[in-house]
Amino acid sequence: MKSLTKPERLEILHMKDQNGKTPVLTLAEGLSMAALARVLQQLSDEHKLSTLHSDSKIPPKVTHLKDWLKQQVEEEYYVLLTPPQAVIFYNFKGREEKSEEECQSLQKMCTELGFPAQVIRNFTETDIMQKIRQVQSGTLSCLFVAIMAHGVRGLILDMNDRPIEINDVVTQMCCNNDMPSGIPKVLLLQACQADPERTLFGRTDADGLTDAGPLAGQPNQPSPSTSGPAATVQSNQENLLAELKSQCKAIEPHHKDLSIIVSTVSGEVSDRNVFIPLLSEQLRQAMSHDDIHRSFTKANKRLNELTGAKAIHYNTMLRSLSLTRLYKPLP
Repeated sequence: MKSLTKPERLEILHMKDQNGKTPVLTLAEGLSMAALARVLQQLSDEHKLSTLHSDSKIPPKVTHLKDWLKQQVEEEYYVLLTPPQAVIFYNFKGREEKSEEECQSLQKMCTELGFPAQVIRNFTETDIMQKIRQVQSGTLSCLFVAIMAHGVRGLILDMNDRPIEINDVVTQMCCNNDMPSGIPKVLLLQACQADPERTLFGRTDADGLTDAGPLAGQPNQPSPSTSGPAATVQSNQENLLAELKSQCKAIEPHHKDLSIIVSTVSGEVSDRNVFIPLLSEQLRQAMSHDDIHRSFTKANKRLNELTGAKAIHYNTMLRSLSLTRLYKPLP
């Protein structure tokens, strides 16, 4: 079925039935929020408001919706007619218990803010791309994706230590042809962003060193045999290190309506089991009166006070985003 153009959608939305009601009014009276969001999400804020006007008496539920939309527009917040779609991806070899704690902290935050997250453990690149496409196919007001894994500059590593370009994940989140424009997207990354030479396999935490090899500049372990299984392991590590070096690139947030939060700046390692709980707690406490950028700033300040580390926020949002400003229909 061919998608309607914007003028065609507007013409249909402004047609009135014999009672003087627009399709949006009819939908809003029944308050099927999924159906209403589908009608409104591809329109500008001005058209969202204009489609709710009618010559007939406006029911209280519609008036409530119109007033709420007007408030969001005036205060320059993104309109969240439906809860954000949230997905958490994570895998950390050798530190599963600590990783589970981080994941639970993030899950608790999402649940308390009103949008329980799906969790994908031990992910591959295919898992990430397919799941993002899946959640984009429904009624979407906001997309929230969190990825916790080992990484190097511009890359995250899947369960098989294969590199995934962060820019490719961003492109998938922002460039789906079925997704309307103006939808805010948040990508939260808990991953080291140091150069591969600094830490083989991108691992610097103590639990990861047992299977990741020595850090660059650290005393070498006893030299393995020049042949046999040990030599094969060393060769595989060298090949992977060369591959990671060739694929490293800067994170490039070209797309609008996008917020990328990274647990460390480029070239540095990430403080495990610190940033995610800090940010989760800050978002839970502050999102009722702060947008996501101010919440990140407060969490980043606290992270720097505790550890001396610093996270980074790439922000191309055109409006403020508060994950608690969800529309609550009248009963």
